[in-house]
Amino acid sequence: MTTYRLPEILVHLFQLARAPNQKKNSLEGQIIKFLQEAGLWETILKDSDFHFKIHNEPYIPLVVERLGNDLCFTHYLSQNGDTYIDTEMVFIFQENDRLKFKEVAVPNALQGGELRGYDPAFAKLFATNIVSQGFVEAAQEQFRAETLEVAEPQQQVQRVVAAPITEPPLKEVADEVREADLEAVAVELGLERDRLDKHKWRDGDHIISISDRLFMDWLADKGGGGAIDLVMHVRECEFKEAVEWLSGRDFSRAVSIAPQKAASEEPRPLTMPAVNEQRWGAVQQYLVEARKLPLVLVERLHDKGLIYADDFQNAVFVRHGMAEGQWRRGDVAGASLRGTWGEQNAFRGMASGTVRDKGWFWLGTGNGQIARILLTESPIDTMSLAVLDKQREAGVTLYLSVDGSGAVPVDALKDVLRRGRRVTIAFDADKAGELMAWRVAQKLPGTERLWPDIGKDWNEQLMGSEQSVSRSPETAALWKWHKAAFMLGHSQKYLDRISDVSISSVKGKKLSNEARVAMAQDLNKRQRSASTHCECD
Repeated sequence: MTTYRLPEILVHLFQLARAPNQKKNSLEGQIIKFLQEAGLWETILKDSDFHFKIHNEPYIPLVVERLGNDLCFTHYLSQNGDTYIDTEMVFIFQENDRLKFKEVAVPNALQGGELRGYDPAFAKLFATNIVSQGFVEAAQEQFRAETLEVAEPQQQVQRVVAAPITEPPLKEVADEVREADLEAVAVELGLERDRLDKHKWRDGDHIISISDRLFMDWLADKGGGGAIDLVMHVRECEFKEAVEWLSGRDFSRAVSIAPQKAASEEPRPLTMPAVNEQRWGAVQQYLVEARKLPLVLVERLHDKGLIYADDFQNAVFVRHGMAEGQWRRGDVAGASLRGTWGEQNAFRGMASGTVRDKGWFWLGTGNGQIARILLTESPIDTMSLAVLDKQREAGVTLYLSVDGSGAVPVDALKDVLRRGRRVTIAFDADKAGELMAWRVAQKLPGTERLWPDIGKDWNEQLMGSEQSVSRSPETAALWKWHKAAFMLGHSQKYLDRISDVSISSVKGKKLSNEARVAMAQDLNKRQRSASTHCECD
């Protein structure tokens, strides 16, 4: 079949007809023209999760990204493994595909973080610069290169289609699909990009971070490398099925068109953020005034070097390993970062080279042997729970943050449980927190569960949140069943079955009659056992 190409003037007229009726000389019209000439406009209209990185040496790459109704044009810079905004302008999609300027953002040189505001003049200068600097031509060339890479294999297939062919071996197909872009695979799997963390993808059952060829599911506490592993994990299928699923789809148009770097075999060296005492006053103010943490606690942890401020006014929570496997702080193993500048700063990250399962942020109270350990999702929740916890027992109580990943010092916690002490999972009172709590319970049978009385997490309770999270009586009953079964001496397989049933319940599946009967029997047995023990005493 003969393919005819429209004359350039007709292509241009067609694009104009599809464009919203906005003045060419306006800021919005200028941006639409830029996107049309770059060949991106039509795709952006169709894809609410569009992401395209335009490389244009010697200038800083320009990232064009659509997040729902927000359309962002951003120059990013990196320092010490952290990525931050150099300049950004944001537009909003309105009815009939019209754009409206929203804001610009630049770094705050004095206080760190970003300065955001409505500055059309600056945005117009930004728009003029990306045109004059040649980003239109760079985008065209980059897109054309991608198109050629896609077209070439198709031409080869057409040339040999008449010849007899044999089905390629499974290994050969696997080697090809394994290199599929993980972000593109995530889209096909139905995962959605997190609005606050561009490297994180989620659905109801997964919270997955993607970095080059590697991924980590924080809810399942499981990771892997390559597209096949990702599909096997999310779809819960075998190797062959994953290869067939991948080979039946076209991943040539990756979400991020920039070429990926090969995953490093060696772990990144730890690079701790530099201490900036000039920023500490602002970080302390955030923790005390915005998060309602007691000043005396914040100052004490700062004096001990457990919290400090970096050049970007992040609160840096220092993570330590365990000295000789004991509950004493060993070497620094990394840091958790929390943005503090601005009213809606949601930045969370890790110091470059931090390994989540090698070190933790924790604090304790009391003297003597370990009596209790309470696990939370973040350092601020750890501090908040330490303030709220009114239960006092002989010995030491530790409050430890797992930073939303569920990575815990399993062996050390098992030792605490073996000695008859208590380990309590105090994760957030939401679906993600509940799922992660059960993942931890599978590794640590005998643990207990604790929820905030109000709010989603412990800091919300400390701040006096008026929002309560509804929790069904069945949720608490399942945890009591798990603990009762452990105390009755049931097998690990039996306990795992309770965890599986509970995870299914969190996901919305009703308990079977068999599960309800078993739960009632175990709770009754445990109650009788406890009563008999009391009478003997």
